[in-house]
Amino acid sequence: SFRKKHISVGAGTHRQLARDIFSRSYTDGKISDDVVIALDQPKGIKTIPVSTIFKYGQKLVDHYSGVATTVKNGSAAINSVYNIVLLKAIR
Repeated sequence: SFRKKHISVGAGTHRQLARDIFSRSYTDGKISDDVVIALDQPKGIKTIPVSTIFKYGQKLVDHYSGVATTVKNGSAAINSVYNIVLLKAIR
């Protein structure tokens, strides 16, 4: 369902942010969609670099776990039992 809701996943530009962490961005006219995807992450607390995609203070949600967070110091901290993180901005 994340892929269906985010055109950037299928049609966006890929940018590697770290090992097993990447962003996908898509912009066309009025449509703009940015996501950060982190795979093979540790269970529990994980810190995902997002500064090239999301601004300081921006509120994000992990679509996979439902956990919300705020960008601080260029990163998003997520505490979940999953090893996948699918970040999107809360609008």
